[in-house]
Amino acid sequence: MFQDDFKEGNPIILQWDTDQGTFLFKSYVLIKEGSLVGLAPVYDDQEKFVDFKTGTVSITTRDGSSVYDNVVIRPVIHKGSHLYLTYGRKEKKEITYTRKYPRFPVNKECLLNGRPAKLFDVSDGGFGVIVQKEYKVGVWTQLQKGRSKAYGKIVHVKPIGANTWFYGCQVDDPDDSFVRLVKEARIVYEESMDDKPKK
Repeated sequence: MFQDDFKEGNPIILQWDTDQGTFLFKSYVLIKEGSLVGLAPVYDDQEKFVDFKTGTVSITTRDGSSVYDNVVIRPVIHKGSHLYLTYGRKEKKEITYTRKYPRFPVNKECLLNGRPAKLFDVSDGGFGVIVQKEYKVGVWTQLQKGRSKAYGKIVHVKPIGANTWFYGCQVDDPDDSFVRLVKEARIVYEESMDDKPKK
C-alpha cells in the first residue's frame, strides 16, 4: 500500500504528464503522517516551484519497485517554505489506515500559539501543523482555525525548511469545534478521492 512504501527520508521520482510533455523530478519523503505523506519540493529548469496544477502525477520509488499512478498532489506553501501533500491514488481501494485515528489533509492557514501557521492535517486524536517557530517535544500548543480551537501536545518534530518546522500534536480532549473541523476535513477528503483525474 502507498503509505507502507514511502517512509521519511525515502527518495522518490515524480512523473508529471501534461499536454506539453512528460517531466521527471527527484524528491524525497519529508513527513509521514499515517496515510498522508509530505514530499520535498521540486523546481523546473527556471528554478520555479512546480505546483502540479494540471496533468497527472505518478510516484515511483527510486529503485522502481513500486509505482503509484494518479496520486493527489497538493502544494503546501507557508512563508516561503514549500512542500507537497499527497495521499496516494484516488481509488478508495488504496486507502487503509495504520494509526488509531485516520488523518485527513487540510492545507489551510491557521494560528499556532498566535503565530501564522499552515494546518497540514487533522484527526480525531490530533493535528499536524507547519510554523516558523521552534518548539520541543512535550510542549503544549493552541491551534486556532476560524472558530475552531484545540490544545495539542507536541509528540513529533520535523524540520522542513529554513526556520520552519512540522509538528505532530496530540489532542486528548477535543471540543465540539475541533470535532467539526475533523468531520469537515474527512468529507472533503472522501469527496476528493472520488474525483476523476483532470488533464
